[in-house]
Amino acid sequence: MLTVGDVVIIEDGDYVPADIRLFETVNLKVEESGLTGESLAVEKNIDKIDGTVGIGDRKNTVFSSSLVTYGRGKGYVIAIGMETEVGKIAQMINEVQDKQTPLKKKLNSLGKTLALLASIICVIIFLIGISTGKSVLSMLITAISLAVAAIPEGLPAVATIVQAMGVKKLVSKNAIVKKMPAVETLGSATIICSDKTGTLTQNKMTVVDTYVVEKNNEEQFLNTLLLCNNAKIVIKEDGKDKILVTDDGKSYKTKTVIVATGAKPRSLNIPGEAEYVGKGVHYCSTCDGPFYKGLDVAVIGGGNSGVEAALDLSGIAKSVTLIEFMPELKADKVLQEKLAEQPNVKTILNSATVKVNGNEFVESIVYKSRETDEEKTLNVEGMFVEIGLSPRSEVVKDLAETNKIGEIVINPENNSTSVAGIFAAGDVTSIRQKQIIIAMGEGAKAALGAFEYLITKY
Repeated sequence: MLTVGDVVIIEDGDYVPADIRLFETVNLKVEESGLTGESLAVEKNIDKIDGTVGIGDRKNTVFSSSLVTYGRGKGYVIAIGMETEVGKIAQMINEVQDKQTPLKKKLNSLGKTLALLASIICVIIFLIGISTGKSVLSMLITAISLAVAAIPEGLPAVATIVQAMGVKKLVSKNAIVKKMPAVETLGSATIICSDKTGTLTQNKMTVVDTYVVEKNNEEQFLNTLLLCNNAKIVIKEDGKDKILVTDDGKSYKTKTVIVATGAKPRSLNIPGEAEYVGKGVHYCSTCDGPFYKGLDVAVIGGGNSGVEAALDLSGIAKSVTLIEFMPELKADKVLQEKLAEQPNVKTILNSATVKVNGNEFVESIVYKSRETDEEKTLNVEGMFVEIGLSPRSEVVKDLAETNKIGEIVINPENNSTSVAGIFAAGDVTSIRQKQIIIAMGEGAKAALGAFEYLITKY
């Protein structure tokens, strides 16, 4: 259980448990839409803030119930429970007294006015009757009868029925009404002021309609949208045309296809690896290496990517242990020579990493010698898997030619594949260099190749 003064470590994916004043951050970004209405993550730092500022401007503080979307941070607790900013809001909501709606106020006012008028009229009639010689009892009964008749007993029932009709109408438009008087209150509103995106929406963008300048290009436009989403696509040939089939069974016909699905890091597929992804297990030393400043880490893989990762981490981490499956490193000689110069890098050859151990985060890994089958435990706080990339070429499986590791084989002149009309670009292809800037250039080549194919074949 947290208390004020406790030191808390937060990282990506964590919900902040309390209001925390930060004293250490590494690229920390926090989503605070629940407090501020701002849908974009806010970058946090440890800078001192002078004066009193709003919640959205307190860059050196993270607040309870907010979500860490990127980076890592450390700080001490300054408020817990109902003392946090979100707790104060909850307390304010609980303390709000129910207010009468405009209709209820008018009905109460009308009721009082009618009661007063009825009372005055009854008194007048009673006095007139007495003055004309009527008995007191008879006039009293008459006055009371008039008073009862003047009171509109059916008014509350009519008002309730009208509100119920309004609720039914709102429900038909997919609106949720928790309290019936809210219908009348909403009907009295002339202007509604709302905060930013995320306050009255789901903070999600959805295509509700499409507009195409030329009707003939509508199908092509939809095909483009299809390629720019996360749907699973299977490409089939239909003569010169290509048919794209999504995982929901829909089909789209097109003349050319550019496959740019990229590649994903290869995993070891060992016990504990998947459980600790983002909690000590990483696949990009450039992205996540700064989180391990002054800590012990391991790099799995002795190819160029593995050795380069070890070199990068040697300048950040306290110690780096490189584990290679083969009896020797496969990286370029110049990289091996540079690695040998690093005093805080240790190399273990001919060993297989078999298990990842930890509690909340990675605490150790187990590797086994391929010569003796002896298992050893290495205490580390982070593990970087650098054993290459796996191309996402399933989209052209059993259609276009791929090499032994699944990369799409392309013609380097125009990025065409073995199937006419299908082009590929980026890390999914057989190009050796896997760099963003190179992939961008390859994408341009593929687009030009597809254009040339269209104007020559159609």
